[in-house]
Amino acid sequence: MGMYSHMWWDCPLVNEFWKQIGIEISGILGRKVGIYKLMVLISLSCTKLKTKEECKWVKWMVTAARQVIVSNWKNAEELGVNQRRKKLNHIIILQYLTVKIHRMKGFKVSEKEEDWFEKILNYLGTSEQFGAIKMLKVQ
Repeated sequence: MGMYSHMWWDCPLVNEFWKQIGIEISGILGRKVGIYKLMVLISLSCTKLKTKEECKWVKWMVTAARQVIVSNWKNAEELGVNQRRKKLNHIIILQYLTVKIHRMKGFKVSEKEEDWFEKILNYLGTSEQFGAIKMLKVQ
């Protein structure tokens, strides 16, 4: 089937992928957070989350998962959490550098940002890479 809902949610392989993503997001947040159809189809995720920061990070995690689906739609076997972790790692690193630039230019940035970076990268097992990135001097 080529229907939008099937491609992003109803396909059994994709639905299983989203279940795994829900387990991983729950692990990062430290509490059960389910992935539901509207979250995936129209990026509606803030209704069941506690803070703006949680909402932002869950949207990034869902976005990373969606990018994995788009990249591997012809090869369903590649729909794995490891693929999504790599994509999420790239998103987090780019966001961290953006935050660093914003701080340098005097823009207001939430103090909780760095806690989230470390929390997620520790969960992903890439915190040593984050340590090296923190040492970068943005000019």
